[in-house]
Amino acid sequence: MDITEYIERKKALESFVTQNGSQIVKDYVKKFMAENPEICVVRWAQYTPYFNDGEACVFSVCEPHFLLRPASETDMTASVWDGGDWMQPGWRSPDSRDLAMRELTNNFTSTLSDLLESVFGDHIEVFITRNGDDVMVETREFAHD
Repeated sequence: MDITEYIERKKALESFVTQNGSQIVKDYVKKFMAENPEICVVRWAQYTPYFNDGEACVFSVCEPHFLLRPASETDMTASVWDGGDWMQPGWRSPDSRDLAMRELTNNFTSTLSDLLESVFGDHIEVFITRNGDDVMVETREFAHD
């Protein structure tokens, strides 16, 4: 492969992601929710830190949290954390028993990180909510240190 072919393939992939990335993510989470009907909302933050104690500041997707009941307005606006070490009522972080949640988490935080950045951007919080047989995607700016 020469450099011209590489550039053409890279442009084709970028075009594919631009045109289809949002639907790919939506369909992936929709399938996940269909297979896990107890989950009503998947929520995560993704950002590049402003400071990393002398290390390179690199974009990453944070571990998702899962709401196991229909969302209230407070669920969608308040922090997942209560300001201490406890998560707000209803939200769950995956543990080793939650194989489906662990798989989605691992895919989001590693394999799909570039796709999620391309689709949603940087310094953003994403909420994907069950909406009947479909899902609804909402984003908001994410403030962090």
